[in-house]
Amino acid sequence: MARTNHVSKLLAIILAVFSIGYLLDSLRVGPIVYLFQNYSGHLLKASGFYFLYLGLFKSSIETPYENLKVTDQKLIREAEERYRSLFDNANDAIITTDLEDIATSWNAGAEKILGWTEREIIGQKLSPLIFDPTQQVERDLLIRNAISVGTFTGIETVLLRKDGTKLNVSMTVSPLRDANKNPIGISAIIRDITERKLAEEQIKASLKEKEVLLREIHHRVKNNMQIISSLLRLQSGSITEKKYHDMFVESQNRIIAMSLIHEKLYRSADLTNIDSEAYIKDLVNGLFQTYEVNTGKVALKLNVKNVSLGINSAIPCGLIINELVSNSLKYAFPGDRTGEITISLRSYDDNMIEMLVSDNGLGIPENMDIKNLESWGLRLVMILAENQLNGEINLYREKGTEFQIRFKDVK
Repeated sequence: MARTNHVSKLLAIILAVFSIGYLLDSLRVGPIVYLFQNYSGHLLKASGFYFLYLGLFKSSIETPYENLKVTDQKLIREAEERYRSLFDNANDAIITTDLEDIATSWNAGAEKILGWTEREIIGQKLSPLIFDPTQQVERDLLIRNAISVGTFTGIETVLLRKDGTKLNVSMTVSPLRDANKNPIGISAIIRDITERKLAEEQIKASLKEKEVLLREIHHRVKNNMQIISSLLRLQSGSITEKKYHDMFVESQNRIIAMSLIHEKLYRSADLTNIDSEAYIKDLVNGLFQTYEVNTGKVALKLNVKNVSLGINSAIPCGLIINELVSNSLKYAFPGDRTGEITISLRSYDDNMIEMLVSDNGLGIPENMDIKNLESWGLRLVMILAENQLNGEINLYREKGTEFQIRFKDVK
């Protein structure tokens, strides 16, 4: 608005000057007036052109351009001051070097973290001061990659302070380029992560301590269960009636099935998951020995590779396998009948597990409802499958006996 008023005033002055000039030019009264009007008219015309220059060119083009240059320079200075303030006040170390590894900038954060002042470091070769001699190859590779590829972030390494102490840091390294995109140096932002590393080490030590404690718990539980199993075995030795003797043996096998879980966890590198193949193989081989089964008569086929179970699923599964395999060994192959027991375990979909336990022996009669059996062993299987595993159980009788149990593994 102010610029428009200024131009309007100049245009009014120009119009007045030109009007006076042409008025005098038209006068022809006497020699004195002639001289005055002749020279004054030319002078006023020249003044008019000058004011025309002021009004049209200088006020509309030249002056705004000069003001724009001043404004741009002011904005540039303000931006430089802001970036300088950020550079000087950053908690992280911000460092730049040229391609010859000569330090060209060094902020207060760098002085605080690494110990050298700006006066001490500028113009010095940087790497020998802050990198251990054994890290020079690593440093050279990092610089080459930064120049050729671009910015690298989150690089964790160890640097040297002025007093020789080592410092854990996280670095971001970027190339500096000129207007033609040619590399002219390297910038690095360095953050002290010593406290974070100490916290991580404390957490690792705490986890290691808890792991040792958990292993000891599994070991003691396993030992206690073995003691209970041994007591049952000793007690069963004095029982003469077969019915009650078998009950003691079955209880002993169930305890062994649970004890074996804790033994596997105690010896495993992973305290949360069970190696299903090794566990089932040891469990079933123990049952073959308990019932004195000739492996030439009844073969065992396992298909449980690459399946791990959490402890909350492994114990019910072990007890189910113990009951079903025990039943097969006791009833499926009477006399000299031979056959095969198959145990399959596979995972599918979202942590879903399918377990199959089958034999090609005599089979369960068609008229026998497994949900209304008086057998304690099969009732236990139903309870474990439906209540402990929250799964479903199906019985197929086409080729002997096959139990199918599907459930979601809980880690």
